[in-house]
Amino acid sequence: MADPVARDPSELEGARDAYALLGTGDLLRLIAEKDRLALRCLYDRFGSKLLALLNLATGNPSLSDDLLVETVVAIWKTAPAFDENGHSPQGWLFAILCRVLKDRTGIPISRQTCRTDRPAGDFSPVTEHHQSSTSAAETIAEY
Repeated sequence: MADPVARDPSELEGARDAYALLGTGDLLRLIAEKDRLALRCLYDRFGSKLLALLNLATGNPSLSDDLLVETVVAIWKTAPAFDENGHSPQGWLFAILCRVLKDRTGIPISRQTCRTDRPAGDFSPVTEHHQSSTSAAETIAEY
């Protein structure tokens, strides 16, 4: 498959729209072939969710952004190992995130980590941080 990122910019928008219709497993298969546009679409689809989980686990937006970058790089490197037989693509992404978080910080993440009694206002910085941060997106653009 030709690298869609190398296409004419007018063709890129159409390709991006087509990729947005693909399932997560299909995107992971394309990422395994080193398709950068597929990685970008996966990030667009899951980046804010992964970042929110990291913020819940660490309570540190800056560290969470660094961990998101590491998670995306790990997805890029390990996508060829993804096997849909018995594994959901979203579960696989979550497992990568958990491994990065634990390896880097020692913090284990579980379903309990995602349950919280914090008021809704505690989560607003997560959204604002993700929208204003470009380091994860810039890292993806490099691949």
